[in-house]
Amino acid sequence: FPYDDYLGHAAGLGQVPATAHGTEVAVIGGGLSGIVTAYELMKMGLKPVVHEADQIGGRLRTVGFDGCDPGLRAEMGAMRFPPSSTSLQHYI
Repeated sequence: FPYDDYLGHAAGLGQVPATAHGTEVAVIGGGLSGIVTAYELMKMGLKPVVHEADQIGGRLRTVGFDGCDPGLRAEMGAMRFPPSSTSLQHYI
């Protein structure tokens, strides 16, 4: 799907009628895709409500290690972000 074309377009992903501004929209999942979806809905004037079973960020998170220095942390999530992931680069 050529999502990059929408990101680069002056109109962005589109718009909703002004009468719909402030309408709550459910976003299922608080991982990267859900957060990006909520962000784009907010830009359109809607009010996203993110529903997440576990934790916001999905697999993208910072974790500590039991029994170790509290300052010792690791970033979890994807192993790599290839240059071909241009839509991802747009948001980070």
